[in-house]
Amino acid sequence: MTRDAWWASHEPDIRSFRHARRILKRKPHVALKEFEALAARGSQMSMVVIAEALRRGLVYPRDIDKAKEWYGAAIHRGSVHGLHGLGMRYYQEKEYQRARELFDRGAKAGFSPS
Repeated sequence: MTRDAWWASHEPDIRSFRHARRILKRKPHVALKEFEALAARGSQMSMVVIAEALRRGLVYPRDIDKAKEWYGAAIHRGSVHGLHGLGMRYYQEKEYQRARELFDRGAKAGFSPS
């Protein structure tokens, strides 16, 4: 499966997702509102983007617990990026067993960063 075919099969509105991604650095407030709307429609990657924004304190106040919730929502929708992101949070918190379980799940799904 090509990268474009993968994205198209995992995103409810790939055109809007790509638009939000393009404007994220220039207009982060606008882009994150678009990602929120996409996440409400089931966009896995939008959920991961929101989690990362919360983790970094980009537009939103920094909130690791909310970031974990967004990673969890992405995982629930089948996101390997969510598995890796949440695994990294647990690793940074020295919760190595939980991190490893998530990394193992990501690796089994073929996600090489895990």
